[in-house]
Amino acid sequence: MLWALLATAIMALSGEGDDTVYFEAFDDAMTKAITEIIKDEARKQQALQALSRLESGFIDHRKGLEKSTSCMSAVDQKYNATPADYARCATTSDVHWTNATDNFVTTTAELQNAFSDTEWQQFEAKVKEEVK
Repeated sequence: MLWALLATAIMALSGEGDDTVYFEAFDDAMTKAITEIIKDEARKQQALQALSRLESGFIDHRKGLEKSTSCMSAVDQKYNATPADYARCATTSDVHWTNATDNFVTTTAELQNAFSDTEWQQFEAKVKEEVK
C-alpha cells in the first residue's frame, strides 16, 4: 500500500493524473473487500474505522497541499519575494507530508491488524483486482 502514498506524491508534485479519483476508487475497493472478507463484526468495524481515519488523513493532506500551493502562488506574485518566503511555504508543505505519512503508516498497521494473515492476503488480492 506504500505505492498508493508514493503515487499520490508523484501526482501531486507532477500535476499528472488525478489522485483524488484514484484514491476514491482505491477506497471503494478497500471498503468492499473489508465487508466481504472479514466475517467477525468487531474486526470488520476495526478495519472500517481504520479506513475512515485513512480517508480523513487523505482529505487533510489535500487541504494542506492546497494551502501550500496557495502560499507558493502568493509568494510568486511578490516582486520582492525572498528565499525565506519560499522556505515558509516549504516548511508548511513538509508538515503536511509528515502528517500524511504518519497517518498512512499508522492506519495501515491498524487496518492490517484487523485481518488474519489469510484474510489480509485475500484483501490485498481483491483490492489489486478491483483497482487495475
